[in-house]
Amino acid sequence: MQLTAEHLTQLADKKFLERGQDYFEKRLLDVVSNTDDQVESIVLGRDVYYTRLFKQTNGEVVGNCTCPSFRDYGPCKHMAATALAVMAENYKPLPSFAYDREQIELKKSQLLKRTPEELINIILELEQKLADNK
Repeated sequence: MQLTAEHLTQLADKKFLERGQDYFEKRLLDVVSNTDDQVESIVLGRDVYYTRLFKQTNGEVVGNCTCPSFRDYGPCKHMAATALAVMAENYKPLPSFAYDREQIELKKSQLLKRTPEELINIILELEQKLADNK
């Protein structure tokens, strides 16, 4: 997907753009998929977050992220960092970016086979495990 500075301002406010710039400059994300109308990335923050940007039929760019900030407030620094990476020529993540792309694709394909109820139960179980580990 091609993105412009105008798309970037649609995604996030100034505060999130500045924080996203920091993630981008530190190369804390990897763009794992970029098609004509959608971009997916993995961003390393306090946790590993999955970000998706996509163009609507009117050309506006919107998206989502698995981070708590997106859930609570909307567009986030991870989305801004993803947009910046897409806009940059020759962006490369950190060489030590620690994840296995094949494993992620395998898990994604397994989750796509689940019913909405099964996915809700998986999320609730994970939230409980996280709460138990705090």
